[in-house]
Amino acid sequence: NTQLGSYCIINAGHGVFIGAQCWFAAFVYVNSSDHAFAAGQPICSQGFVGAPIVIGDDNWIGGHVFISKGVTTGRGVVLGAGTILTKDAPADAIMVGNPGRLLRYRT
Repeated sequence: NTQLGSYCIINAGHGVFIGAQCWFAAFVYVNSSDHAFAAGQPICSQGFVGAPIVIGDDNWIGGHVFISKGVTTGRGVVLGAGTILTKDAPADAIMVGNPGRLLRYRT
């Protein structure tokens, strides 16, 4: 009973776990990996680095949100449109902005 909006991208190369009753608006990008880029080596031969993403139950992910590798969201999190989430979000948090920051808690 989780719903994904149009044009969502989920890059699950290092694991993405999505809870129950979540809603994703359009154009959400969930990215569990990144390119490695050490000096002295060609980019194309460096492979990837990453960490799993865990999205808790009952999350609402607004349009054009980006969720970065290694992030965990608690139950009941709301991510406002355009949020770039690079750190964990505690339960019932409303997160907004770039980088994502706590606006307030759901009541």
